[in-house]
Amino acid sequence: MMTFIRTFFLFSLTTVFLSVQATELVDIDDPERSYILTNSIAEVEFPLSQEESQFIEALKSKVIELKAAGLAAPQLGVTKSITAFQVPEEALLWREDVTDLMPIMVLINPSYEPVESEGKSLDWEGCFSGKNHYGKIWRYNLIKYKGKDIDGNDVEGEAFGFLARLLQHEIDHCHHKMCIHNYDPDSPHGSQADLMPTRKIEVKQRKRELGLKETDYFPLMKKKNL
Repeated sequence: MMTFIRTFFLFSLTTVFLSVQATELVDIDDPERSYILTNSIAEVEFPLSQEESQFIEALKSKVIELKAAGLAAPQLGVTKSITAFQVPEEALLWREDVTDLMPIMVLINPSYEPVESEGKSLDWEGCFSGKNHYGKIWRYNLIKYKGKDIDGNDVEGEAFGFLARLLQHEIDHCHHKMCIHNYDPDSPHGSQADLMPTRKIEVKQRKRELGLKETDYFPLMKKKNL
């Protein structure tokens, strides 16, 4: 009987989480809610419930509202393996490894495998769930990823450059991992507010080397022939 009550309580609690349009970000430094980011994440079963579909729309809206590259469900307090991501044109202001622009996309139960032979790159990463943390992280240059779309259809592909970095970041969230635990110890690490000026200087210098103005976009990077 106690097992049934506990199961019913957990199911009801999940339904409450999903039925509300989550808008408040969970921060890793919040002692009362940080566990959501690091505890086990549940895989999604299909077909999606109405609450799950509503939450996915809320997640997409939050990505757009924040002008973010991506967010995962745990960042909005829902321990489900769901992420929404995009590569907007604005990414070219900061990144020279963007190969394609991409409208917002949802990936459910995602996973990835690195192509280790293509090596890694070190670059800046921040997180909306870690405002007091910012630094540089080594990420695989090329990954193979897979998951499901909102209808339960298989999705798979290869990602290179910035998209590979973005997917590693977001998919890690779906496996209760955060970038803040992987900052390169030999690179600057601190709050985004403190280190953003350093990053801006690096970007400005790189654009100058390429003959670009500070406000110019980096050109799209050519795709690697694999």
